Amino acid sequence: MNGSYYEFEKVINHEMTHAFQYDLIYGEGWRSVNLFKAVFVPNWMMEGMAEWASQHLDSQGEMVLRDAILNDQTIPLNLLESFGHFEQVYTAYKESQSILEYISQLYGPEKVVRMMKKMASNQQPDTVVKNTLGISLKELYDHWLFFMKTQAWSRINGLASPEKYDNKIEDDVAKSAVAPDGNQVAILKRGELDLLEVPSKKKSTLLNRPFQTQGSGVAWSPDGKKLAYAASRNGEYGLYVFDIKTKKEEEIPVPKMPLVYSPAWSPDQKYLIFSGFDYSAVDLYRCELKTRHIDRLTNNLDSKSWGSYSAEGKELFYLSENSGETKILKFVLDNAGLPQGDPVMIGTNLGCISSFRVTKKRNFSNFRSK
Repeated sequence: MNGSYYEFEKVINHEMTHAFQYDLIYGEGWRSVNLFKAVFVPNWMMEGMAEWASQHLDSQGEMVLRDAILNDQTIPLNLLESFGHFEQVYTAYKESQSILEYISQLYGPEKVVRMMKKMASNQQPDTVVKNTLGISLKELYDHWLFFMKTQAWSRINGLASPEKYDNKIEDDVAKSAVAPDGNQVAILKRGELDLLEVPSKKKSTLLNRPFQTQGSGVAWSPDGKKLAYAASRNGEYGLYVFDIKTKKEEEIPVPKMPLVYSPAWSPDQKYLIFSGFDYSAVDLYRCELKTRHIDRLTNNLDSKSWGSYSAEGKELFYLSENSGETKILKFVLDNAGLPQGDPVMIGTNLGCISSFRVTKKRNFSNFRSK
């Protein structure tokens, strides 16, 4: 979870769907005799239906699924009976959801419900698909895959492959940040912080520990000597600064919160801003590094992340999400570097943002999946 009420609502809908599914399978009262039966419903139906009922496939899910389709990494339905053997289980969830959306669009949403009821009565998945849709389990997968490949390839037809621009340098990267001089890249993975020397492509590991990769993930100080990031220690996330030269890590005291992420430096390096979840909302906070004084910059139920100063430090830009809609907002800062007045909206309806940066000319550099 990231503190977003929109995401929280989807989780509630997902889990409520499971509650209804298990009521169908096991029931209550005399029907609970099913507990003593080996009722089997495959995970592609259980988890796919929970995702299907809680949300449409969002832009991030579409991006991950499209990548799997274009690289022939989709999973046949007979291998989606359980997800426990997958290293990256997210793709299995999204593929299962997409297959049920395909059934819903082609055959009608009532077919999904009917299939669930039949499987809950201990009918075999292949038999259920055959009796409900008139095709075999393998044919369902093949038809879905052909449909998805047609959509995916039509979107990239005529576009150059990534290899045209350069070779891939690292796998499984969660977030990365280029040093101000352009000669180094900090690479953040869930359990690893690496430093890549650009000219030589030599990589070294700085730290091994659980990192928080939401938002910016990792941020270079303007002088290129330090990195800021959020990491877990003793089960709680905190804010840290790592000195590249001395290899020393310093913890920045922040209020006790279950979630801290998306750090960014002020141009004069006096402050670090970050997103923090205080059990009620995700807001922006500012830490004065010399005194360790913390200021809360926002205070409402929208989820804020990707805080970014203008080059002269007189404006603060950030992303704000409410009900699934992402906006760019801007604060004008006073002489003390604190917001004055209400934020101004710069852009809206941005979809899923995976990176965001404000250039010196106040242009916005971002990547979003569509």
